[in-house]
Amino acid sequence: MLHLSTRRPFASLLRLLPTAALVLLAPTISHAFKLNDTGLDICYSASNAPVPCADPTAIVGQDAMWGRDAAGMAPFSAQLFFKIGAGGAGFDYTQICANGDAAGSGTCPLNPPANTGPNPAPTQWACTRDNVTGLLWSLESKTGGTWVTYSASATTSRCGYTSGWRMPTTRELLSIVNSGTHAPAIDSFFPGTQLNWYWAAELEAINPANAWMVDFTNGAAGTNTKTDLSFPTRLVHGPH
Repeated sequence: MLHLSTRRPFASLLRLLPTAALVLLAPTISHAFKLNDTGLDICYSASNAPVPCADPTAIVGQDAMWGRDAAGMAPFSAQLFFKIGAGGAGFDYTQICANGDAAGSGTCPLNPPANTGPNPAPTQWACTRDNVTGLLWSLESKTGGTWVTYSASATTSRCGYTSGWRMPTTRELLSIVNSGTHAPAIDSFFPGTQLNWYWAAELEAINPANAWMVDFTNGAAGTNTKTDLSFPTRLVHGPH
C-alpha cells in the first residue's frame, strides 16, 4: 500500500523559525545542502487571482517571493550572472552528451538530440547536470525491475563515468521536482520522464519491507512495497 508524505517548501519551513535561529542556520544550510528551490514562480492575491509578486495586492511571504525562483524572475541581463546553464524558474541545468562533453563543447553539439534509452550514441544528450546540487542525472528511466533489483545492480556507463552511478535519495529526487508544473512535475531538461512514481534509495524506517519513492506527476513523496514491479528509477552520479 502506498503511503504519502507532504512536501513543504524548505523556504516556508525556514520562515517558521525565530529570527535568531535563521541567523545561525542560514549560512550552514547554504553551504552544506545546496538546495534547489521549488519551481513556484507565481504569486496570488487575497482573491486567489494570479498577480506579479511585486503587485501590492499579492499576499506577503509567498514561496515565489524568495530564493532562486525569485531571482529567476529578474530581467534577463541579471540572469546572465545567475545561471551557468538554463532551466525554468530557479533551476540551472546543462545538457551532457553520452561521451561526457557538455552541450556546445568538445564533440557534443550545441543542441544535442535527446536519447532516453539505455544505449545513447556518444554525441547524443544522455544526462542532465544540475549546476546547483552538482548531481549528474541519467535521462533513462530504468524500468522492468523492483526496488530490490535496481538497488542490487544500480550501475551504468554513461556521460563519461563508468562507475559511481547509484539510486538517488528521496531528497535528491525531490530536488528536481518542479512544483510550478505538473504531469510531469519536472523541468523540460528531463525529457521522457514518466507520469509515475520513481524509486529512491532509502527504506522506510518503521517498515523495511517498504522503500521511499517520489511521484513525478505531482511531486508527492511516499513509500511502497519494495518488491513491486510497477515503478521505474532514475540513476544519479555524484556525492550524497
